[in-house]
This record gives sequence, structure tokens and C-alpha cells, in this order.
Amino acid sequence: MNVYQIIELLFATIQGSIEEQSLINQLAEASGKSIASIKSAINGCRNKKNKTDFSLCIRKKLKLGGPGLPK
Repeated sequence: MNVYQIIELLFATIQGSIEEQSLINQLAEASGKSIASIKSAINGCRNKKNKTDFSLCIRKKLKLGGPGLPK
């Protein structure tokens, strides 16, 4: 699974669940970002109403780039 797929799956998980923790660990491994920074980004983006906005928010906070973000 790539970084973008993991972020999209995170949008649908329940906060604090085992599934969420597993996805955070996968994202940390795939992106090279720390677990603490990923958790902080997720907490800051939880209020987003849809998967696209959530993904953009996470990628911006973690400086991952990708579609929809300025270069």
C-alpha cells in the first residue's frame, strides 16, 4: 500500500482503534515520518468532512506533497 492509500484508510478509522494504530505504523514506515508527527497531523485534520480534504490536510502537515498541493 502506498502513502496515499494509507491516508485514505485512516480517514475511515475509529480514533484510538487498533486498526488506526496499525495504519499509523504503516504510514510511518512508508513515509519516513515519526509516529508522533503523524498522530499530531491526524488530530489536526480529524475535523475534515471528506476523504479528499483529510488527505490534503495530512499531506500538507507532513509535507508529503502530491496531487492538489503546491510544488
